[in-house]
Amino acid sequence: MTSKLTWWLLQIARRIWFRAALFSVLAVATALLAIFVSPWIPADLPAKIGADAVDNILGIIASSMLTVTTFSLSTMVSAYSAASSNVTPRATRLVMEDSTTQNALATFVGSFLFSLAGIITLTTRAMVSRVVRSGRWTVPVFPINCDDGLPPAS
Repeated sequence: MTSKLTWWLLQIARRIWFRAALFSVLAVATALLAIFVSPWIPADLPAKIGADAVDNILGIIASSMLTVTTFSLSTMVSAYSAASSNVTPRATRLVMEDSTTQNALATFVGSFLFSLAGIITLTTRAMVSRVVRSGRWTVPVFPINCDDGLPPAS
């Protein structure tokens, strides 16, 4: 029974939607975690960073990640289409289960949703545990810490 469950979980983990959903949930959770971390932020730090700069940075990240995701997904669909019409079914399956492609797409989608969650959080003023400005800088700090765990770009 355990081996069947393990096999089933491995089959799900190989799907493209699984990694994208996992990265997306982690991105939104990280952006919302800033709400709870903001009380421990030094009060003078937001003055050094600039309150409006965070909104601009998140907007740039969101628009560029949407563009990159669209381009990467269209490239992957083209590769899948070419593989499905010209090679064996096993090769087609290998193209669809490529972990490097799935990680790249999941990272792009997760970054886009992180930026979107950050923009929404800042816009709705959910970070008013101190002053709105003191919560604004918290959102971009997390990707710097989270990028340490990502594989290097090849």
